[in-house]
Amino acid sequence: MTATQILTRMAEAYATCSSYSDTGVVSTSFIKPNGTRTLEKPFSTAFIRPDRFRFEYQESGDRHFAWREGATVRVEWLKPGITKILETMPHYQQLMHPESLAMALAGMTGVSGSSAHTIPTLLLPDEIGGRRLTDMTEVHRRDDALLEGEGAECYLVAGNYSGHPMVVWIEKATFCVRRIEAQHPFEGFRTETTTTYFPAINGAIDEDLLCYNRSHG
Repeated sequence: MTATQILTRMAEAYATCSSYSDTGVVSTSFIKPNGTRTLEKPFSTAFIRPDRFRFEYQESGDRHFAWREGATVRVEWLKPGITKILETMPHYQQLMHPESLAMALAGMTGVSGSSAHTIPTLLLPDEIGGRRLTDMTEVHRRDDALLEGEGAECYLVAGNYSGHPMVVWIEKATFCVRRIEAQHPFEGFRTETTTTYFPAINGAIDEDLLCYNRSHG
């Protein structure tokens, strides 16, 4: 298959699946002349078609999540004392009860290292807009590779995403994304980001994974 055909099969796998779940981490290294600092943001996703969804990412011990069941959508930031602070804000209810899942995830996309958007927009392409992995340009295949430590054989598709180099590891058996490697230059420094996924597709989803707030059910 060509790189474009692989990306198309990947998109079809997500858009037609009955269920999906993952855990993973976004690891970003900020590389400067005087040293390197790495920031990690774990995340998890659970989804049962058509309308049960939960995404969570963590940063510095704080938990942020978006949840939907039917027509009800909620977001929350779990940090000691933060709820009381948020409740004093005039638009608290609007912030915590967005009109759509797309709006809920849009507010998390940048701060989550894009993990709130990358897979959800493939799962729900008619609901969640924005750039997708299928929008990569100048795509081409690199040599297939084995994901170290897991034995998963992957296609490697390289190209440009928003003008920056990216490599996507796509598991041959499932066409699920297993790893994304991206680089971004900035004035005075550059970043190297690796997003790792441990996915499960078309399987049973533990009810606990879809619970609104898993800290208390």
